[in-house]
Amino acid sequence: MEKSIQELPVLQTITLDVRGQVCPATLLVALENMNTHRSALLGGAAKLHIMTDNREATVTIPGTARAMGYTVAVVHATGYYTIEIWRTTGSDKGGLP
Repeated sequence: MEKSIQELPVLQTITLDVRGQVCPATLLVALENMNTHRSALLGGAAKLHIMTDNREATVTIPGTARAMGYTVAVVHATGYYTIEIWRTTGSDKGGLP
């Protein structure tokens, strides 16, 4: 059964701007926020929106987030990348370690 737009929950967007930082600093900031907002992310109430200009971060952050059971999207914007991290409720991935 499909949900209408009105029935979908409103997600809290947690925005991180790590432009100018390089890995592993970008990954550490992302991990810190995934852990800080873990309950909201796991419950599907929030998503992380990360802005980075470090190309390596577009590999390390999504790989780590996927390994933790999150869904990830990477988009190339003008001059930087955005990485969206979220978890849909009812995911068949088990709880995080």
